[in-house]
Amino acid sequence: MAPNYVNLQYAGNLGLASVGFGYISENEKHNFGASYGYLPSSINSVEVHTISAKGTFNFRRHKLSKSTFVNGYAGTNLLFSITDNTYLKFPGYYPSDYYFANAVHLAPFLGLKIGSRKNISKFSYVELGTVDYYLINHIKYRRSQFSDCLNLCMGITVPLNKGAE
Repeated sequence: MAPNYVNLQYAGNLGLASVGFGYISENEKHNFGASYGYLPSSINSVEVHTISAKGTFNFRRHKLSKSTFVNGYAGTNLLFSITDNTYLKFPGYYPSDYYFANAVHLAPFLGLKIGSRKNISKFSYVELGTVDYYLINHIKYRRSQFSDCLNLCMGITVPLNKGAE
């Protein structure tokens, strides 16, 4: 089955930029996608590649005009980061069972999309999200403000098939 859309995103724990593809459920309540993100070392002092699986639940659509809609949604990314300091299993010189794997994370978010009322696959969006370890560290150590746990991203989707326009 061919994807319904291509997704382009700036920021949001997927790297400086990411590209992916997605599927929309028959009833347009759910989106499922996969992305690849890249963060160059010139931005963060370390190069990071991120692979993501994303699921969303779309809330009720609201008409802005005859041809446009806006709706909120919620979801999470399952992130797999590839860089020098991330591990699925830590090397033997680390204490056994002391550290959690740090290459895989959940990144929940809330979003708002605006698009063509004809089909939900053509839209722009903004998301406010976080990462599981930001929240855990905030709760455990209380050394940061909750707002320090949040991030913002924006993106667009482009339909892939003529039926989606």
